[in-house]
Amino acid sequence: MTHLFVKIRFSPRFDMPGVVPEKYNVDIQIEGFTINATCKDIEFNLDVKTYKFLNPSVKKITQVELGQVIIEVLKSPTPYFWKNLHSDVLYNPPNQMFWREMYYQYREQLEIAFGLLEDQENERELQESIQHTKEERLRLKNFQPQQNDDQLQSLLYCRGCEIIDPEDWSSWVI
Repeated sequence: MTHLFVKIRFSPRFDMPGVVPEKYNVDIQIEGFTINATCKDIEFNLDVKTYKFLNPSVKKITQVELGQVIIEVLKSPTPYFWKNLHSDVLYNPPNQMFWREMYYQYREQLEIAFGLLEDQENERELQESIQHTKEERLRLKNFQPQQNDDQLQSLLYCRGCEIIDPEDWSSWVI
């Protein structure tokens, strides 16, 4: 939960095996990371702005078989649990997959984090509901109709635009 694990496969298409890069560069900043690689005639560029900050001084980059690179970076102190890798929480590119091996390795921690997140969300909704109820009660308590005689008379006009007397039935236009 304290580290970000990213596995990158350098492949020209999603269903092809990875290509071993001739050279690659991984640049990790506080707000995200950038990966550049060259494989024969193909150039790969990936720029990711992360949900929260990273600690670029604590990182581990490993090149594994079939043109894959594994990046492990320490996350910012809070929150350790992220719903999404990207700064835009709703952004989910089609070529981004869930790394199941890491999920099974850290499953217990993830389930605890999901439970805490759900509890926090429920608590926040309850607090908002209580605050909304208090504001509504206060608004209803302080509500006073603001209609005076001038406003009522301005609403009551006859054909000749003269102020009519509601008690005088002959002045009513039907």
